Amino acid sequence: MKFKALEIHTLHVRDFNGEKLIQALGGIKDFEIESADAERELNALLNPAKLILNKLFKFIILILIGVILILFLTPNAEIFMIKALGFIAIFAGLAGAFAELKNIFQTRKYLLNLKYQDALEFAGWQLALKSAPKKLNNDRDSNNIDYILINNETLNLDAKALALKYNLLSAIAQQAYKIIKASAAQA
Repeated sequence: MKFKALEIHTLHVRDFNGEKLIQALGGIKDFEIESADAERELNALLNPAKLILNKLFKFIILILIGVILILFLTPNAEIFMIKALGFIAIFAGLAGAFAELKNIFQTRKYLLNLKYQDALEFAGWQLALKSAPKKLNNDRDSNNIDYILINNETLNLDAKALALKYNLLSAIAQQAYKIIKASAAQA
């Protein structure tokens, strides 16, 4: 499976007025994923037992730390704040676990409603994103790298829809729209 995607570089700048986004377009990147790997990824997304264990492990640890802080400390005034941290850890662990489970099951439901070939393409793209660089580091700063998949769905979007879907600044969305259209015309 081959994918083409447009790189979007985002730099978060903090100043006295809050946080601002600075975005720039990168190049068109090609990704190639073996069909067998995409099938394994699709299987993992449709039968998420192992995925759930992997994603929830850190939240289970956080919940256990919270329980330990609450149960194994003797009650006195100094320890009250540490026990409060235990309750916060449990709450954060439960909230994070719930959010991950919701995401996993929403993805599964989405895939079950797709044709097999479309679901396989989605799984392949998710696998490509896992291996793609997420950050670009240089001497001065570090910026996030996101990717816009160039496919029929993206080609049907206008610049405003691109801006909304991919959280782009309007000027960057206009440029991305032109580059995506030009890339599709060349293919």
